[in-house]
Amino acid sequence: MKIRFLLVFGLVLSQLTSFAQMDPFILLEKPGKQKSRVRYYPGDEIYWKFKDDKTTYNSIIAVISDSSFTTDQALTVPYVEIDQVLIPKGGGLKAVGLNAFWAIPPMIVLSAANNAFNTGRSPLVDEEVWYISAVFASISGIFFLLPDEKSRNLENKWRLIPIIH
Repeated sequence: MKIRFLLVFGLVLSQLTSFAQMDPFILLEKPGKQKSRVRYYPGDEIYWKFKDDKTTYNSIIAVISDSSFTTDQALTVPYVEIDQVLIPKGGGLKAVGLNAFWAIPPMIVLSAANNAFNTGRSPLVDEEVWYISAVFASISGIFFLLPDEKSRNLENKWRLIPIIH
């Protein structure tokens, strides 16, 4: 009974793997570096600059082919015309900076409420709260100075490769 169950289970599992099919993707890589790879699948947003153009374009990839990709706005972008691919960076750190900024007013209000209603101390806002608020404000200011994107020049060391199975 167990052998029959394992046999049926194995056949079902082998049939499920035959239905698996990989989606095509665009690989942005630096040759020889395993950690320097970025994959763009259909539905992902990509930022790029054309050769001899300083404007940054962005759109969502709809279809990937051998020589170009098509965006959701029906724009066909050939790979040979792309000069730079821009990778958005700093989103997590900017979120930390924003949360640090939004934490300042509640600290001041709660410290004032605690001293006004519970302890009756003066000054109304504790001195430590001002130091902590200054640290949080400097954290948010520093993190907002981080660059928004990293530029990958395709003419130098980076290359854009369509992978279609």
